[in-house]
Amino acid sequence: QQFNASIALKSLFENGSLQQQAALIDQHISSAQEAKTSSTQEAKEAQAEDLTNLPAIPRIERNQIIPASFAQQRLWFLHQLNHASPAFNMPMVLQLSRSKNANAQAVNPDALLASLTALVQRHEILRTHFALQDMPQSANTSKNTDTDTNTDAQVVQVISETAPNITLETPQSRDELVSIARHEREYRFDLAQNLCRIRVCPNPGTDASYVVFITLHP
Repeated sequence: QQFNASIALKSLFENGSLQQQAALIDQHISSAQEAKTSSTQEAKEAQAEDLTNLPAIPRIERNQIIPASFAQQRLWFLHQLNHASPAFNMPMVLQLSRSKNANAQAVNPDALLASLTALVQRHEILRTHFALQDMPQSANTSKNTDTDTNTDAQVVQVISETAPNITLETPQSRDELVSIARHEREYRFDLAQNLCRIRVCPNPGTDASYVVFITLHP
């Protein structure tokens, strides 16, 4: 009982000494561990096989209405309730400058702007905003007796086809650059317009150094 070993009574009589019984208990424990390991491995292999047999997630065509997820609907509700609070803002500041390597080239502002535009173009979420769309009432929705309508306004995702134009700004001083950072941190998003802001500025007083402000609303 102390070792959680179930040994037949016949085996106890056949192995009368303590040394023989200790060996019998060790053998039982080893067999139990091997069986447990084998069972765990078989379960993992079966789970892996089930995962590999899962059907691929189909891509939704973009020429149809895409409802917002429950998390997105919650953010929309909080946005309306709190009057565009910056509490959910995720500001990031990146400073790009020439490497100390003697053969390193200076930051190319045109290439930097083109790279950021391509990044936004690649990821749909960076080109997404929300809108209210009249949708047919579901069968379990009671009809509004005050207005003669069979539709409900629901939050949907709107994906812009092209990335917004990112331009190079020119702050004249370090204080102005800090002011831009503060403005982005406290920026009040309009979720019906955008969920991502990118601003690029040269760093005043430095040679070929640039600061990129990226502000996201999750």
